[in-house]
Amino acid sequence: MKKKMNRESWLWEMVKQLKLKVFKPNGITLDITNIKVSVGFPATGGARNRNRTIGVCYASRVSTAKYNEIFINPILEDTVKVAGVLVHELIHAIDDCKHGHKAPFRKMAIACGLTGKMTATTESEALIAKIKDIVKVIGKYPHKKLDYTNEKKQGTRNLKIECVNHPHDPYFVRMSKTMYDKGAPSCGVCDSKMTDDPVGAIRDEIINERAESSWQKIDDGCWQLVGSGYYMEKNEIGQDSGWWVYNNSNIRLTGFDSFQSAKAYINKISKD
Repeated sequence: MKKKMNRESWLWEMVKQLKLKVFKPNGITLDITNIKVSVGFPATGGARNRNRTIGVCYASRVSTAKYNEIFINPILEDTVKVAGVLVHELIHAIDDCKHGHKAPFRKMAIACGLTGKMTATTESEALIAKIKDIVKVIGKYPHKKLDYTNEKKQGTRNLKIECVNHPHDPYFVRMSKTMYDKGAPSCGVCDSKMTDDPVGAIRDEIINERAESSWQKIDDGCWQLVGSGYYMEKNEIGQDSGWWVYNNSNIRLTGFDSFQSAKAYINKISKD
């Protein structure tokens, strides 16, 4: 009965078997003590439609642990192909990726049973037979391919642009940031400029209220901006807390005991 393995442990078992049954019989020394192997997308070319990178071996100099790190692309699920790619990448690990696909690599690849273009080798019949013998011992590659082409593409994230002139019913539209940056649209109800930051727009309107308007103290802790419909009042939880209140939309403020200190606080957070 074959031992149940995950894909990483299977890859490591395949490495050990390839060392004994493919590399050693051909007089090639494979030191696996400085090799790690896993499943993962190569840093470049792993998701290409053409000339896709299906395996990669990184030189020890780019590993802080000083290992040759080998990754098998998760788009692969065929057992023989995965083993063939592993042979290819293990040859790179032997010389720490120093010779690329040049003569030293080619010599070892052919000896191990790889054929075809050295940058994209395939498995010879002799190598396939050896791999199938190994599979009888360790089982098939326990992995189903990752088909990233089926991933749902995210649509454009449109901004919600609102009218802050609340006497009429809520009115908003959605548009791209690119178009909004070119110019904010006007409300179809009241023709006022719309914004993607209604809270900020209300705050700015309060701060920059026209000169003829004035704040009138109604009672302790409560002020009204005459002619505007805006109110500021103390919160019930304490003398050092407060709210800006606008048609049931509350903006929390803290640490003021007068309109002037509240306005100074708003100016401060506007700059932060």
